[in-house]
Amino acid sequence: MENKVMDSLIKEKEILRNELTKLKECQFHYFWSSITATGTIIGIGSAFGTKDHMLILYLAPLFVIIPCWLIFFDKATTITRIVGYYRVVEYMILDNNDDKYKYIGWENSLKLLRAKQSQDKEGFWKSLFNFAKRFWTYLKISGKGIFLLITFEMKHRYWILIWHSFFCISALCVYLGSKYVSDRTDKVITMIFCSALLLSIIHNLYILYNLCKGKSSYDAKWELWKDLLKSDEVKQFFRTVY
Repeated sequence: MENKVMDSLIKEKEILRNELTKLKECQFHYFWSSITATGTIIGIGSAFGTKDHMLILYLAPLFVIIPCWLIFFDKATTITRIVGYYRVVEYMILDNNDDKYKYIGWENSLKLLRAKQSQDKEGFWKSLFNFAKRFWTYLKISGKGIFLLITFEMKHRYWILIWHSFFCISALCVYLGSKYVSDRTDKVITMIFCSALLLSIIHNLYILYNLCKGKSSYDAKWELWKDLLKSDEVKQFFRTVY
């Protein structure tokens, strides 16, 4: 492998390592922000809020929790995507005489990956159905059903713990708020918040499953990058694009 390419690989490896560190720090900030916001709002509401406003005060943290929950797991899929590419880069550096993989740079590679994923992307309902089918099959095989999540008997317990943490603080907000539902308007408000929360739970469970066992796992992303970086599209990239 040419020295110029090798230098680029080494520099890119360091850049990606720094990016991974920043993404993990970002995840921590979003998680901590949701807990802090929940504690602050509930604390202030309990101390100064009137009974008429307690429902909104207890449900208000969901405005922070739900987006933070979504962003946290979106960042997790970004991390696995970078790590998959990072593994291939490490191989190219360590075995610099092997021309199996073609180096075209991170951004160019990412462009091709997104184009490939866009072509292979399933529709929302089909994707949701396939997820439910795969997840149910996996739970049946395990013989432990939904308790698999509760007992943390999957890889990457960190992600599962975070999922449970977001779920618990969300459920706490709904539980505390439900004590102050008194009329039809309160029921409608509670239903809207619960619907948004339910969609968030299902979506993040889907992401969690893919991170642990599916298409967003470290190994799945690694295999995806390996196939892409030795494909004819990569080898002909600069001839067809520039």
